Amino acid sequence: MMRRIRQDFKIILSQIWANLILLVALILLGAVLLRFFGSDSQAGWPQLFLDAFHLAAIERVDPNGEIIPILLAFILPIGMTLILGEGILRVFKIYMKRRENRKDWDQMVIRTYHEHTVVCGVGEMGRQLVRRMVAKQPGLKLVLIDPRPGILMELA
Repeated sequence: MMRRIRQDFKIILSQIWANLILLVALILLGAVLLRFFGSDSQAGWPQLFLDAFHLAAIERVDPNGEIIPILLAFILPIGMTLILGEGILRVFKIYMKRRENRKDWDQMVIRTYHEHTVVCGVGEMGRQLVRRMVAKQPGLKLVLIDPRPGILMELA
């Protein structure tokens, strides 16, 4: 059960990594703008990143009448909502309909596999091939594909 949840989480993260990078870039830009145009010129970078994150999360940061922090208080939450919202909604839609719309979900799953051996068809010949491969290389990562779903359960 936990393995399945971990695998699904890995698949979802593989689809929203670009959104997360955009969010970090947005917060970084906010910190840079606060550094040069903010009210507290003595603040260190960690404090500026924290202030930018707080602004993005719609938490109050004292702007001391400066225009850039006030503008960031409006822009950062909108940007964060758009960036994260798009990724989350896109993946959530595919995840919730993964049983009905297998193609999109399968493409997301495929992107998470690296250095695996793919065996297409696990009939009599495929079974023997898989057994020999596992006997020679016990740590081998295998992906078994067969149009008959019940046969994969027999192999365990």
